[in-house]
Amino acid sequence: MRLGTRTLAAAASLAALFAFGPAPVLGQNIITNGGFENGFFDGVGGVMSLPNNSFDIDGWQVLGGVSGGIQWLTAANLYGFMPADGMRFLNLVGTSAGADNAGIQLGLPLAVLPGHEYQLTFDLGTTAADHWIYTDPTGLPGPGVQVSISGSSAGSQVFYFFGDTSQPNNAGNNRWTVETTGYFEATGYWLSISFSSIGYGGESFVGLDGVSVVPLPEPSSAGLWSCGLLAFWGRAWRARRNVPSPLSR
Repeated sequence: MRLGTRTLAAAASLAALFAFGPAPVLGQNIITNGGFENGFFDGVGGVMSLPNNSFDIDGWQVLGGVSGGIQWLTAANLYGFMPADGMRFLNLVGTSAGADNAGIQLGLPLAVLPGHEYQLTFDLGTTAADHWIYTDPTGLPGPGVQVSISGSSAGSQVFYFFGDTSQPNNAGNNRWTVETTGYFEATGYWLSISFSSIGYGGESFVGLDGVSVVPLPEPSSAGLWSCGLLAFWGRAWRARRNVPSPLSR
């Protein structure tokens, strides 16, 4: 009987492992280089201008837009802008202040699982020197960023995010806010994600940093694993109890 109790304890431990063990893995960021730390940086004054179609940032491709590119910055730069995290970050406004639609996209589609839910989170940078009075040709307030996701349950989804420039800067000459799309379901094995600047009227900074895509854990699946393991070990324990003792023969 003591052995049976140990068996059940082991079964419970394994069930807990399957129920709670995968959660940290599912909660990890599946985007590589989401903080733009890695790549070929060759800037002056802590600033490197990246032209359209540049692949200098590992895992990312520049979308030129109207401005002809974006800026890749280090923590020590001539503008006094600071990253949200790490040492490097982006300015999507690019080399021409006030121009629209410059941005960046994943260099390759992101591998996902159909039917699973994911959440996109990122840091949006603005500066108090730019104001809400600016609007782009679509009438949207700026500065901000447009996020496009292809391969989700709603087809191609577009999200708009705007920094609150009425608030004081909280990182050097800029401020950062954490933005998220909420959870969305993948319909295929790939996701394409892009970020483009929004704003029209002279803003100097639309920052991007800390991009992450995190899978949503599925408690129901973990629960099924737990129930299955407990049932298996329970049957094994009952079978062991039914085996006659050698002393009873």
